Parts: sequence; C-alpha cells; structure tokens
Amino acid sequence: MNPCDYKIRKNRLSPLKFPKVTGSDGAGVVVSAPSTSRFKAGDEVMFMAYPMWQYGSAAEYTVMPEQHVALKPASVDFVQAASLPLVANTAWQALDKAFNLHGRLDGQKVLIHGGSGGVGSMAVQLAKAKGAHVTTTCSASNEQLCRQLGADVVIDYAMAGGFEVGANEVAPEGFDAVVNAVGGDYDWRSMKCVKRGGHYCIVIRNLTADEIAAAAWGKLQQLTGRFKTHTALLIDFRAQGGFEQVAGLIDAGLIKPVVGDVMALEGAAEAQRRLETGTGSKGKLVLKIWDAR
Repeated sequence: MNPCDYKIRKNRLSPLKFPKVTGSDGAGVVVSAPSTSRFKAGDEVMFMAYPMWQYGSAAEYTVMPEQHVALKPASVDFVQAASLPLVANTAWQALDKAFNLHGRLDGQKVLIHGGSGGVGSMAVQLAKAKGAHVTTTCSASNEQLCRQLGADVVIDYAMAGGFEVGANEVAPEGFDAVVNAVGGDYDWRSMKCVKRGGHYCIVIRNLTADEIAAAAWGKLQQLTGRFKTHTALLIDFRAQGGFEQVAGLIDAGLIKPVVGDVMALEGAAEAQRRLETGTGSKGKLVLKIWDAR
C-alpha cells in the first residue's frame, strides 16, 4: 500500500466513482491472458493498478493492462514483490531524469530525502547499485536502516540548523543530484543543495499550490542555467517505467524490498489509517490477501 491509497479514498487525486477498489500495486499469479499476450496462465507477476480510478489491487482477482505488468523477481516472495512497483517506478524515474540509469554513476554525489521511506529506500539502493556516493536524510531512529540499504552518509533531518548543515559538510559546492519525495518546505530548501549545473527532482505528491510554485521555480533555475535539469515528476506507471528494470537488480542481489507490516485484507481500514497518520513499522505496508504459492 502507498500514501496515494488513502488520498484516492478521500477523492483527493482525481474525480472517482464509488464504490472503488483501492490498492495501487500488487503481485499474484496470472489466471488468464489473451493468446497475443507475453504472459500466460500460471506466470508469477507484479503490477501497477493503473489508471487508479479504474483498477485496484486490494482484491482476490483483478484485471490489469499488460503494459503495467512485469514478471515477479524469482528471488523474492509475493509479499515482497507486491511492495515494489510504485516505489520502484518513482525512484527509477527520478534518478533516470537526472542520469542515464543504463550507465554508471561513479563519482556522482546524490542527496535523497527520506531514505527510510518507500521511495527513498528504493532510491538509496538504486543510486548505490549504480555506483553513486549517496547521502540521505531520515530520523535518528532510522539511521541504521539507511546504512544497511547502502547510504554512505545519513543526516538526521532534525539536526540543529536543519539538514542543510550536514549536506553542506558532505558537498560544499552542492550535490550532482537531489531527489525529494518528502514534501513540505523541503522542495524549496533542497534546491539550495544542488550544485550549479546539477539536477533536481521533485516528486509531485498532492498537486498543491506550493508544489506547483516550487516546480515552476525549479524549472526557472533550469532555464537560467542554474540547474542542468529540473523535473517535477508525474509517474509513468508502465512496467518499463522502472519496476521491470528493478526486478533484474533484485535478482542480481543489488536491491532488496523493504517490507514492514503485513496485514490481512480485513485490516485494510487500519492499514489506511496507519498510512494517513504515518504510524506503523519501517518499510512498506502490504495487504496479504491469499497465499499465491
């Protein structure tokens, strides 16, 4: 499950017709596919439930467009696979807009906010797997997790003077790229941490006026040459948008899913409450509907 799930419930992302099946990604076994499909009955897959106003994953059976489906990594179980698609696509696209992820990032300094969160934990691992020097922000209680994921430097976002103090110590001239999926005033503050000619990516979360203003200001920095690229990321939900590529890195042992609480479908309301209030264990919250093995 993802924060967009409770936002969909509250009708905050787009006009919806209710009742609506929630759930934005998942994993399971194909029961039927057309003869022209690259998938067949019995294939173990993971998927993005998109368009979100039409599809949902919190169900025993669902229908998915083929372009939003990929084979499940062989090295993980269905619970782990279900946690991947949305965060993998977001992290991949955020970094790919700054760098060509088909190459290496050796020598590049990257700042990723919220390294213990769903998108952040994936972005930290992805940047590290590609060879970057990774700095991330998180709470003091999540420092160990971020280091286990591969972060070279972990900054307590609550440190005196703000995360900018720690960021300036790591990269006095600024980072080659900064990725922010956290929100709040981080959009504005983080732009100051990008070196001249560097890259900045805001992950659009709520389409608020402040997000739009920050995105517009960032684009102006690109037009004036302050940034090489600025991206206000609206996610591409296709499998080739990231989670298909990440599957290969998982099977290669370079990335691992970060799963926290696993709940039954009957706990969906409680799961949404935890997402909305930010409570619960570290890692992605997953609804386990049935054993697909």
